[in-house]
Amino acid sequence: MSVTPLRIAGLGLLTTVGFSVEESCAALRCGLTRPKPIDGMTAWDLGAEQEVPLVGHPIAELMDGFQGVGRWFRLGRFALSDLLRYSGLESSDSAFWRQCGFIVCVPGLDPERFAFPPEDARLLPRRFLQSARLPIPGANVSFVDEGPLGPLIALQQIRKKLDEGTWQRAIVLAVDSLVDASSLRWLKAARRLKTPERPTGLMPGEAGACLLVEAPRGGLAGDTVWITGCAADRSQGAKASAVQRGMTLSRVIQEALGGTVGVGDVLGNHNGEVARATAWGTARTNLAAERLAVHHRESWPAISLGDVGVPGAIVAISMAARAFARGYARGDASLVWSIGDDGAAGSCVVQRAISRSV
Repeated sequence: MSVTPLRIAGLGLLTTVGFSVEESCAALRCGLTRPKPIDGMTAWDLGAEQEVPLVGHPIAELMDGFQGVGRWFRLGRFALSDLLRYSGLESSDSAFWRQCGFIVCVPGLDPERFAFPPEDARLLPRRFLQSARLPIPGANVSFVDEGPLGPLIALQQIRKKLDEGTWQRAIVLAVDSLVDASSLRWLKAARRLKTPERPTGLMPGEAGACLLVEAPRGGLAGDTVWITGCAADRSQGAKASAVQRGMTLSRVIQEALGGTVGVGDVLGNHNGEVARATAWGTARTNLAAERLAVHHRESWPAISLGDVGVPGAIVAISMAARAFARGYARGDASLVWSIGDDGAAGSCVVQRAISRSV
């Protein structure tokens, strides 16, 4: 079945290794990492027989003093500003923004993790638009609280809107912080943090990530980068085993790939936890040999950023798009995948210079 490709028209990032999409992607390419102790959090080191600081990836220069929704707003506002800069867009172009959708993606609003009312988070889209002075109609604004799958679900929603002719373009803005106080307490209680006694835990991070996509105009040839396939599956529950999650991930990857073969780059939200490693290993063994190029490259942004949660998919899409733009991508197609703590899985394909027309 033919699907409408989405043209990547803009990117914006704020990460611990860069305050712009160019800086962040360049730093990620060379493996730069900036872990640091997190104030107020410690872990027990059995060998040293003492408490040691918990290490993570906070964007301390910009985020210190902010927690919860306030921290999300800071992350998102910087990422949105970077997208406007990167794309050369003007907030005064009312005709452009009138046909633009705006979807904000956040973590699932679990009361065990967050103390603030969910209504506070649902005000974020309006706050972002007011701060950036973007005249996007309220009817074009939506909110997705689906965790790491959020950006991929948003892309599916956008594709439907473009097919209907309701929108011509849309912005997806994703924010999350696993280094704010309530998230750290939640992760610690679940024994998921990487510590001297738990080397397979995750290192918490944070990021703001923004993506602007548009409907295709005429043919699809040229130097443009496209999202040509996208799939998500939320049928599995949080109690699903790692192998079951891997089978779900395998299915959505196959769906997103469609007829694509010879994928050169694979990017996913593997964060060091055994469950995610097992899920990816299961999915990887189910991928036919022709799907991946012989010398394909697998990249895990969490090595440099820690687990950034919801923005992870857009970080990976940005890395793939910049690799095409800078000429260091392996092949003409990249695979992005993401799995959540609730058993959900999603995937998309980023591709350049496809020759077919619509």
